[in-house]
Amino acid sequence: MPRKTLILCIDRDADLKEKVNMVGPIIGRARNIDAANRLLLADPEEVDGNTIFEAVRLFDSMKTNGEDVEVATLTGDPSRGYTADREIGEQLDKVLTEFPAESCIFVSDGADDEQILPIINSRMKVDSVRQVSMKQSKELERTYFLILDKLKEPYFARMFIGLPALILLALVISYSLGFEWKPVAAIVGLYLLAKGFGVEDRIIYMLSHFKVSAEEVSTIAYVIAMPLFALALWLSADDYIKMSASVDNLKAIGHSVRSLVIFIAPPLVLVYLGKLYDNIRDGNNLGTLRMMFYVIMTGITLYLVWVFAGWVIAEAYFSELVNALIASIILGAITMETVQYLKRDTIKGVDLLGKEVYSSSGNYLGKVISVNDEDKDFVYINPWKKKQVCDYDKIKDIDTRINLV
Repeated sequence: MPRKTLILCIDRDADLKEKVNMVGPIIGRARNIDAANRLLLADPEEVDGNTIFEAVRLFDSMKTNGEDVEVATLTGDPSRGYTADREIGEQLDKVLTEFPAESCIFVSDGADDEQILPIINSRMKVDSVRQVSMKQSKELERTYFLILDKLKEPYFARMFIGLPALILLALVISYSLGFEWKPVAAIVGLYLLAKGFGVEDRIIYMLSHFKVSAEEVSTIAYVIAMPLFALALWLSADDYIKMSASVDNLKAIGHSVRSLVIFIAPPLVLVYLGKLYDNIRDGNNLGTLRMMFYVIMTGITLYLVWVFAGWVIAEAYFSELVNALIASIILGAITMETVQYLKRDTIKGVDLLGKEVYSSSGNYLGKVISVNDEDKDFVYINPWKKKQVCDYDKIKDIDTRINLV
């Protein structure tokens, strides 16, 4: 008895749905020819139509040779990503219910559709991949989709889109104020420094968790702290203007930075205390630990900036700066290890089984199927039925779901 083989086409971005109102699974020779004809009549340059015709041609060839074969086209979603992949997986299950194939031949029009291969592999063996290229370079298209996918990730988007936008805006503002390019260079340098030391990720995480609610004490803290932050910046700038009349620019900046440290500390403490109170009240132990870590690390940072500025204006010896740096490194390391230990201990008391796991960018990763408190890790199964092991250290917070760093 010949082995059942499925010839499979994937329309991941759902051109069939968008252009001719056809939704998969499209099973059988006649229905696929109809779908291809309608799609090419709507858009003669559409590659998916030619791909379907290639699948039908392959179907006819194998059928002539007496093989047990069927042809099917699946449609995804215009957004691509998880939504499209989940839809394709469900349609493939329907096809396999009607035609329980043991293997398939995947007919693809390029790199985007080939991203669905893990889903197909999780359900059946892929004997062959046939690629159809129409008026385009295969490698160019692969590179194009790779760049598009990378730019969807926040890290690359901030670097390749956010940073040039920041530079352009800063240049316009700087030249409008008559400062030319030097302040812009300083801003870009600070941004790259923040990115290099991970400060940017911390700031973005804090901003992404910013909530305004009448029930949150932290909301009151934010309202009070915002004008205090603005006042701190204004007083620091005013101090610079006054000092620059009597000392050189470097020392004027040093005095300005010291003023900023003094005036910015109270609103920071206010915000942290508000968030700390809310976390303790809500029983969010991981959030409490995180805020305690922020308090200590912010204190260390402000202290280092204070000592460094003091050395610039000759109010602190270089040896004091070195001692402050060493002490800060030691205290920071102890704080980090202590928080990680308490974090792992706290996670042990939480029931993780069955919880959904999400990445830092909010993408669904899977569901927890087992937990190992001794090894401090857990196992989740992803949408492609593959098991993944994750350490407790990678957990950012836990509520109704698990959010990873």
